[in-house]
Order: sequence, then C-alpha cells, then structure tokens
Amino acid sequence: MEFFLPSVFLIMLAFFVSIYLVPKASIIILGGLSLLLLAFAVYNHYSFFANEYRIMTWADTAKKFAPTLLVTLVIIMMIGYLLFATGIKPSDFKLPSTMMPSANSATNPVTTAINNGLSATGMTNSASDTLTAENIQKAKNAGLIDQSALNMRV
Repeated sequence: MEFFLPSVFLIMLAFFVSIYLVPKASIIILGGLSLLLLAFAVYNHYSFFANEYRIMTWADTAKKFAPTLLVTLVIIMMIGYLLFATGIKPSDFKLPSTMMPSANSATNPVTTAINNGLSATGMTNSASDTLTAENIQKAKNAGLIDQSALNMRV
C-alpha cells in the first residue's frame, strides 16, 4: 500500500499537468523541463545501479563472443590476403549494364510471325478496313450487317 497511493497520486498529477499546463507552456519551457527530468532520471538510475556499473566492464561482455570474433577476423584477413595476392582489385568487379535495348531491336522473329499471321487472316488495320460511309454501304448491300449492328457500334 505504501507504493500504491503515491503512484496513484503521481499519475493523477501527471494527468492534470499534461492536460492543463503543457498545452499552454512554450517550447523553451517544455524543452528545459525535459532536460531537467532526463538529467534527474540518469542520476537516479546511476545511483541505484552504481555497484553493477563498477563491476561490469566491456571486457566481461567480450569474453563470451571472443571465439566467434576471432574466427570471423581470421576469415576476413584470409580473404583480404587472397585478394591482395592474386591482384584482384575492387574496381575489377563491374556491374552488368542497366541500359535498355533500343526500340528498333524490339521487333524480332516472333513479332514478325504474329504480324504475318494477322495479315493472312485479314485482322490487320489497313486503309481499306476503315469504316467509311462507302464501306458501310457496301457491307449493307452485301447483307453482312444490318442497321441494329451499326447502332450498337456507335
């Protein structure tokens, strides 16, 4: 209970401060208050965990990873020596060209065969296939189309 009531009071105080005071405060006041609270939190954290910071060093952590680090370092040095000994330089590795082929190279035997097939079946657009009044009249006289078909196309 000794931690519960002060926590509830602190939460209520933070709620009222954030609702009523923060929107009316300037940026300089909020920034300064944030820096003060950050400094207080760092000091409080360091004073609470001072013993752990004194015993802990970076070398203790590195001892766990020493075999992996050593093997990785040896492999990297071996690769570097082999590249140096063979004379391969990083500039020798070239990326493939990213240039697009020209538009003239787009026609190939497959598209030529498709065009020949379409022209053989009469499905290509030529000047005689356009819908002119004369072609429509010829088609009506031949009985190929009627007026309802023409109305659907319009």
